[in-house]
Amino acid sequence: MPACREFGLTYQQFTILAELSRSDGLSAGELSDRVCILRSNFAAVARKLEDGNLICQEKNPQDRRYSILRLTEEGEDLVQRMIHWMEERYADAFRDLPEDLFDALIRGTDAVEEISQRIETINQLGQNEAEEACLL
Repeated sequence: MPACREFGLTYQQFTILAELSRSDGLSAGELSDRVCILRSNFAAVARKLEDGNLICQEKNPQDRRYSILRLTEEGEDLVQRMIHWMEERYADAFRDLPEDLFDALIRGTDAVEEISQRIETINQLGQNEAEEACLL
């Protein structure tokens, strides 16, 4: 992704920052599920963002055993700069796009996300267990 290269991030790091920008903080488990990064890989990706002062961990006030991940001010600033960069670069591609085509694009993106979540569920639980849990 050109924006990732431009700002020195991996795509996985970008998805974490983007998801956190849409929330008021998430646990590591919630966030790894939302961005479809295996939990075994998630800690290393998140640690690099924390080392870069883009995200921080705070103790969950309801349950001090768990931490909540949030964007830092620096992380919020980076997300805003990336959005601005992408808007400038890609605005022409969407400017005259018919509404029905744009809606189809969004539906397709949603479908890909749903399928990705199902695949992740199968990978984590196994096919039979996922079906028994009515997750598929």
